[in-house]
Amino acid sequence: MKKNIFPFVLIFLLLNACHSITENHTENTVEETPTINYLALGDSIAVLAQQTLLSNVQEAMKNGGPSYAVGFCHSNADKIMDKLSSGMNVKIQRVALKNRNENNAPGDESEQKLLEYYDTQSKTGNPIKDTVFTIAKGALYFKPIKMAMPTCLKCHGKPGVDIDNKTLALLKEKYPNDKATGYSLNDFRGAWKITFSK
Repeated sequence: MKKNIFPFVLIFLLLNACHSITENHTENTVEETPTINYLALGDSIAVLAQQTLLSNVQEAMKNGGPSYAVGFCHSNADKIMDKLSSGMNVKIQRVALKNRNENNAPGDESEQKLLEYYDTQSKTGNPIKDTVFTIAKGALYFKPIKMAMPTCLKCHGKPGVDIDNKTLALLKEKYPNDKATGYSLNDFRGAWKITFSK
């Protein structure tokens, strides 16, 4: 009788041991997908994009003043952003309620509302912070842009006060539906939008 029980006990112990090994093996090899810090990553990309664009615009201003910079931006701003986007494997855009380039209008109602919220917060003196929305295929990151430099007003300030007539004429020629004038220093201008895709 004892001889008959031993093989069953042995099989039972072996099965339990195999089950334990399988469970431990599974636990050790399953890795959690690392959480991406879209806020920090978006900020670093937006800062780089802003620095790249501003350095190019400042160089254009040095080469030919505000009117030359308008022509430069019209021909090159989107190309600069496309090149950066491709190099970083994201989509980099600027969006604004008062857009100059029609490609920079809010993409949908939620973007419109976010920009309106930023604008209201800015006008009431409240801080406006970067925002991240998770989406099915990644994330959307928004970083508010303010009119931080007096040089910006030469193309985005008040016509006849900050913007000279030559520059204003060129703006009307290049951007017939331009809404991006009338700003003062530190006004809310728009936002960087970084689209992360999984």
